[in-house]
Amino acid sequence: MRIRIRPSFLLYILCIGAVSSWTTAISALCALIIHEFGHYAASRMMGETIALIELTPFGGVMYRPDHAVSLKGLRGLIIALAGPFANYAFILFSNSLLLYGALHEETMRTLLMSNMVMMCLNLLPVLPLDGGQAVFCVGYYLFQVAGLISFLTIMGMVTGLMLTACALYGLLKFGMLNCSLVIIGVYLIKYARSLQENIRAENLYTIVQEKLESQSEGIKPVRFLDIPQDMPLYAAISCIDSRTSTIFVVQEIEKIRFVGEKEVCVGMLRKPDLLFKQFVSHIAE
Repeated sequence: MRIRIRPSFLLYILCIGAVSSWTTAISALCALIIHEFGHYAASRMMGETIALIELTPFGGVMYRPDHAVSLKGLRGLIIALAGPFANYAFILFSNSLLLYGALHEETMRTLLMSNMVMMCLNLLPVLPLDGGQAVFCVGYYLFQVAGLISFLTIMGMVTGLMLTACALYGLLKFGMLNCSLVIIGVYLIKYARSLQENIRAENLYTIVQEKLESQSEGIKPVRFLDIPQDMPLYAAISCIDSRTSTIFVVQEIEKIRFVGEKEVCVGMLRKPDLLFKQFVSHIAE
């Protein structure tokens, strides 16, 4: 297992240390370690392999081996909530851990507050936070996967925007900018957007099946999208929209080919890594 530290995470810790205190910065780091240990312990108990842990301003992100499908159901729910539960357990049992006698009272208070913030932030029901992962694990069996992914990731971007707005409001109202809050908000927006495509790719087959099943739901507006020849079929998953029917336009040297949405969906189910230029040539044959 590898550990990767994002530059934004180092900037986040440095901002806390510079603006608040280094005790607060170390407490935030300790809360993150406790949080990620909870996820890691639950993953090992469930027999899941963790290939990489990436440290980010809003916490750690665990990556499983390539081509592993996203976790769902009870197994995924337990792993998603294990991190916040670890922070809660630390707060609950801090007296019995003999930390009050070993640490200064103010230091202990800061450490408990850092664990509380880490727990509450990650329980927000948006992706990529743990609360959003928990909602996805359950909602996968109750709602359309494509719509669920879009909703949870968009709400993640909205949450990041709200955190950034709160920091800017503090600057205008009190003349003080909470840099760490800005970093968390901006990174949350960026990560939620990239995660949307990753989760869609992991659940490619389910989303495509949903789209194929909705083909008979009456007449829909048609839109034309220009597609690069070297784009793989699975990348078209981001173009799927339940409100419209898409015609993919592939421009070759001597001609332009039009490929229907249904043909692309079927192609994704069979060979998702196939390039569009290879796909249209196969269709032409």
